[in-house]
Amino acid sequence: MEWEPAPAKVFTGSTRRAKWVSQEELDNRRQTKRCFRCGASNHQVRECPYAPARRPVTTDSVRKEAAPRKEVQPELEEDAEPSSESEN
Repeated sequence: MEWEPAPAKVFTGSTRRAKWVSQEELDNRRQTKRCFRCGASNHQVRECPYAPARRPVTTDSVRKEAAPRKEVQPELEEDAEPSSESEN
């Protein structure tokens, strides 16, 4: 019998997600040997029943609706003297 990989966990929309935590909290969980994902002490991250946390969205990273672009004409220097080529 050949080895076969275990099926990967598939997280659906109905699965609850762990809360996003700071690096300090992750370090604390590592030191106290708790689950990195949810912080529980009865299992490790590979057995965690919760889906991975999502990074919180900040207002800077939220893409605002695109406003209609205003057409802007190029700003050019004005000629000091009319071109002599146009007179020929």
